[in-house]
Amino acid sequence: MTHNKNQCRVNAMIQENRQIKHRDIALKLGISQENVHHITETLNYIKYARQVGPEKIDRPHEGTQENCCSRTS
Repeated sequence: MTHNKNQCRVNAMIQENRQIKHRDIALKLGISQENVHHITETLNYIKYARQVGPEKIDRPHEGTQENCCSRTS
């Protein structure tokens, strides 16, 4: 299968399901995840959101809401 044909198939899969993962595309098309990543970059698809675990979130203002609320009452 040519690169252009894979590009069309990847594009169609993403248009059908915007939340599809590179891993799932690679498995369905029988190509590597790196190749899928390269194709999505070529098609100018970008990731809008990153999943970050709670342990990685910086919370400098945690608990300030309770402090503000207790001061106003």
